Amino acid sequence: MFSVSVSTLGAIYGSHMGYWSAGWAFLPAALGLAVLGRGVLDIGSQMFVKTECSFVPEGRQVMLTFDDGPDPEKTPQIVALLEKYGARGVFFCIGKKIDEHPATARLITEKGHVIGSHSYYHGNLFDLLPAHKIVEELRQTENAIKAATGEKCVFFRPPYGVTNPNIEKALKAFRYRVVGWNLRSLDTLIHQPAKLEKRVLKRIRPGSIILLHDTAPAVLPVLESVLVYLKENGYRTKLP
Repeated sequence: MFSVSVSTLGAIYGSHMGYWSAGWAFLPAALGLAVLGRGVLDIGSQMFVKTECSFVPEGRQVMLTFDDGPDPEKTPQIVALLEKYGARGVFFCIGKKIDEHPATARLITEKGHVIGSHSYYHGNLFDLLPAHKIVEELRQTENAIKAATGEKCVFFRPPYGVTNPNIEKALKAFRYRVVGWNLRSLDTLIHQPAKLEKRVLKRIRPGSIILLHDTAPAVLPVLESVLVYLKENGYRTKLP
């Protein structure tokens, strides 16, 4: 006959309670990390940096934004498409690329579009830089924009949409309007135009800030599809 002593049951119970207690002890830390992670990775969280991720539209309005340019091949084609459909866009450019292709950067503003900062190098470790290094990159990009276009930099979009205390601290040296998005196309991941087009068009709403990339493989056909959709459905594009 199977039997277990009271003392054995007590030991087993105590052991399991010890594990549960340890687990509960770690719960606040785990929840804190989850909240912090969302604050860092979700540009719309507003945890560290006040960010414009939407706007109150006047009728049917959207904002078209383009990251990672200027690209000497694709950016002029994007500008031509916008002009063809009477649309305006916001280009968040990498400072080093502006220095390499100043004429392309200048074309953006000459055609009535807005140019903003997207850091100088857009390095993979940008968000891990100390605040003073981030300030240096933003100052370099600001100078590149001024040299190429004659315009003062007013807008900033952090690389990857990541914000943290160092970026927050660095931005205090500037008076930028930080612009995010609420419609991410995923055009750097989805390279099939039809699939990308379907994803974007079904999500467009008044007040959408649409994120595209100058350098994405399918940006040109998808942008034209978006512009046709906007025109057919009575949308206008808005600048910040």
